[in-house]
Amino acid sequence: MRIFITAAVGGFLSAPIYAQTAAQVDPKIHKLCVEAKDYAGCVRAMQGDTTPTTRQINSQGADIAEGNECSSGWAYVGGGNCMEVKCYYGHWSYRTLGHDSRIAGKPGWGCAHDFWRGAGVMRLEGNSKASINSNCPKGEPPVGYNSTCQASLSRELESVK
Repeated sequence: MRIFITAAVGGFLSAPIYAQTAAQVDPKIHKLCVEAKDYAGCVRAMQGDTTPTTRQINSQGADIAEGNECSSGWAYVGGGNCMEVKCYYGHWSYRTLGHDSRIAGKPGWGCAHDFWRGAGVMRLEGNSKASINSNCPKGEPPVGYNSTCQASLSRELESVK
């Protein structure tokens, strides 16, 4: 009970401190910066403060959408992400849903026909980041492809037809 009261009183006491800080900003500057993604940075810049911020962004490996290849058996789904292609057999709910539209009809994907269970249905599961393969063209693979190599090969084969 004592902890709850202390937390509640602390919360009420901190609100006026924040209000005083926000009230110190010139209304003209506030109006210009209120929509900015970095409100505090905008206010500092508008007030003439040019000191650099201490925020650093460290890139570790591939950035969000830098990868051009997924692992074997995985398809690119956008935003630097890949999902595993799995085949399901026999269960009626997979048959009514059909193949996942992101991979249906794309070259390289398919389910082997099973003598007892029939045709499989392709679904996407899991999540992983795309990696960079220096042997493949730079850029993002199209959705449903494994890599930019596969996509460029597919385009070449289409142009031959």
